[in-house]
Amino acid sequence: DVCFTAACTKFKWLHPRHMGIPEKLIDYHQKKTVARELAHIADKRTPQDMLSALHSCYRRIVDAASLRREGSDMGADDTLPLWIMVVHEAQPKRFLSVLRFIETFIQRSKGEEGYCLSNTRAAIQFLQEVRKADLPGLKPNEWEQELGLPPVSPEAG
Repeated sequence: DVCFTAACTKFKWLHPRHMGIPEKLIDYHQKKTVARELAHIADKRTPQDMLSALHSCYRRIVDAASLRREGSDMGADDTLPLWIMVVHEAQPKRFLSVLRFIETFIQRSKGEEGYCLSNTRAAIQFLQEVRKADLPGLKPNEWEQELGLPPVSPEAG
């Protein structure tokens, strides 16, 4: 939980453009509302309540983006970056503990709930291990500037 919180804090400057998320897919009101709800997932009483809340948040973000997509199907290449941004913004307290709690007591999450859990694990892993090369929307030297590193010369790439 501490490492996840530290990673979110370290990368608090991340925005959808860094992840290559098209502006038209983002419903900012929905993103903010879902992030607020996700931030309080640890307040739920049972693992099933937590999983249901997690799935509901995920589903609403995907549905909102699908409506804005205008006819094209949404795939993991679209939904995962959106979900990463929501998890990042929410920074749910005790999030890794909540996921372990869910996974311990709900052994076989299937269908959309299982997919949601997998994407949530992937989002956490991404946020903890993100590298400069993982962010296609970075401006030159933005990574270095935001992390307090020396600028990279154009020749060094």
